[in-house]
Amino acid sequence: MQTGGDEVTTRAGEVVRWDNDRGFGFISPDNGSSNVFVHISDLAPGSTRPRVGDRVDFSLERDERGRMHATRVMVAAAPDADDLAAGSPSVRRRPQRWSVIELTSVVGLAVLLTTGVVSYEMSIAIPIVTVLISLVAAFAFADDKRRAEEGRWRTSESSLLLLCLLGGWPGAIAAMRWYRHKTTKASFLGAFWLTVFVHLIVVVLLALPAARDAVIQALEIFASTP
Repeated sequence: MQTGGDEVTTRAGEVVRWDNDRGFGFISPDNGSSNVFVHISDLAPGSTRPRVGDRVDFSLERDERGRMHATRVMVAAAPDADDLAAGSPSVRRRPQRWSVIELTSVVGLAVLLTTGVVSYEMSIAIPIVTVLISLVAAFAFADDKRRAEEGRWRTSESSLLLLCLLGGWPGAIAAMRWYRHKTTKASFLGAFWLTVFVHLIVVVLLALPAARDAVIQALEIFASTP
C-alpha cells in the first residue's frame, strides 16, 4: 500500500539476486544505497521477468509495515535468444568477455613492468606487489558480489577504487568480468578507469628513465618560467 510520503522518483539499478521460483529478489541501486527488495507483483506492465545482471528502472514505495521496496519495476532489455532459461545458474554465471581496452591495458602494464625490470633495473618488488594487490582486489570484488546477492552490507566503492589505484585493477577487471559485477554502472566505471590511467602513468615513470627525465625537465622549465 502506498502512503502519502512515498518516493516516486524513478531510479536505476541492477538485479543482484532473483529467485525465479519464489518470485522475488533484490536490486542494487546505482546510487550505492542498500539493496532493495522486489516482488514479482511489483513489475511494471509489459516488463519481462528479471534475471541477475539485468538493468532495471524502478520507484520506491513503503508497504503497510513501513518497509521500503521496489515498485513499477521495468527490465531495461528483453532476454537474449539463448537465455530463455531465465534465472538458471548457467545463464547468471556466464563470464563476460574482456573488452579490447581492458586487454590492451593489462598487456601494456605487463610490458612496462617487464621492460623496467629487465632493461632499466627497476625493483622486482614492484611487479610482485602489483600481482599481490591484484589478487586482493579480485577477492574484494568477488566478495562484494556475494554480499550484493545475499543482501548483506557491501564493500564501499571508495575501498574498491583504492585497491585499483594501488595497482589492483587487473585483478578487478578479471573479477568484474567473471562475476558480471559493476560492469554497467557508469559513475563507477568512470572512476575506475581514472585509477587505471593514474596507475599506468606512475608505472611509466618508474619503469622508463627517459619518461621520468622528461617529466623532471618539464617541471624544471615550468618552475623557472617567470
